[in-house]
Amino acid sequence: MFDRSPYRTMMRALEKATAYRRDGIIYIFVTGEMPTPCDEVKIVGTYPGDIVHIKDPGVAELFIKMGRKPEEEGEYCIPIVMPFFIEEEIEDSNHDEVAIYVNDNLYKRIEIEEWNETFARVTKE
Repeated sequence: MFDRSPYRTMMRALEKATAYRRDGIIYIFVTGEMPTPCDEVKIVGTYPGDIVHIKDPGVAELFIKMGRKPEEEGEYCIPIVMPFFIEEEIEDSNHDEVAIYVNDNLYKRIEIEEWNETFARVTKE
């Protein structure tokens, strides 16, 4: 279903990732492009959440899988770039960064911005 090796266009596929915390919940937003309409992007786990570590890694984590849809495996697909947007909420007051993993490979670590009224005004502009 999903390729375990690094996704061939991973660095181009994810364009922007942001995270902010409000009332103990981290809100993570990721945008990017899939190389074809036959591909899919989905969240498969978070830490804290459904991923368990024996030792705290020191960051919140978001695990994403990118690859060909199972029903499209082995089929020809027209290379039309398709945008995607995913969002996730993680209940966490302890970490200051989020590590984003794509197909089990670390893609990026981003700092979590604390929500406040100044943050809300700046984002609206």
